[in-house]
Amino acid sequence: MINQTLNNRYKITERLGKGAMGTVYKATDTQSGQTVAVKVIASDLAVDPNMLERFRREGETLRQLKHLNIVGFVDAFEYDEQYVIIMEYVSGGSLYELLKSGPMSIERAVQISLDLCDALIRSHKIKIIHRDIKPENVLIDEDGTPKLADFGVARLSEGTRMTRSGMQVGTPYYMAPEAWEGKVLDAQADIWSLGVMLFEMLSGQLPFVGDTPLSVMNKVNTTTPPDLRKLRDDVPSSLVRIISKMLTKNKNRRYKTMREVAVDLERGDRKST
Repeated sequence: MINQTLNNRYKITERLGKGAMGTVYKATDTQSGQTVAVKVIASDLAVDPNMLERFRREGETLRQLKHLNIVGFVDAFEYDEQYVIIMEYVSGGSLYELLKSGPMSIERAVQISLDLCDALIRSHKIKIIHRDIKPENVLIDEDGTPKLADFGVARLSEGTRMTRSGMQVGTPYYMAPEAWEGKVLDAQADIWSLGVMLFEMLSGQLPFVGDTPLSVMNKVNTTTPPDLRKLRDDVPSSLVRIISKMLTKNKNRRYKTMREVAVDLERGDRKST
């Protein structure tokens, strides 16, 4: 694929990585001169109409999502019997790579969370649930701006359900209890996943761990997260309460909207300054 030009426009220059649904390349848009990211569906999935539809849906989703903290959509087309999405190239790596260095400052963790809240408020407003929020899907731009990526498992919450009933979608460590049950997910599932990620940014560890997906599921369903203050004593009690409410198993007691999360995070951030 390297050095190929797709659609008479996008010249592939480098392979960046491989995800669940396809391979991502770095390319040059020969018309604009800009560097872009190119996502090509995995060849072994191209014969599966359900997977192809999910990949196409990502392009449709990104067309609707224009936001500073969401990876931008450029183009989509079929090439050599494969489906291709052209996206904004984000050069600063990912949150996953940042977390390899250990816990973040409280201010940085809260700011990243607020930026992602803002992106998800936009997404949820047009009834799109991400469903796979995790550090690998948070890209960091050169100026430090976080950008939510990979809407490959996203669905329009008022549209065709693209995953079969009973199939778990997401990444085990970040999946809400209702995701493990195969239920139709709403904004509260994204709130849970962001809560797991905020816990991880502050403590350097995940709240629910296990050697297998089944053991992670058991932890999520039967245990409470470790005491964050014991892991890091400088975390404000107000922030501990916010994360606890994001990670409440009972949806009736969890935050209902991402806007509610953002309001409390901003309020707590002002109190700590």
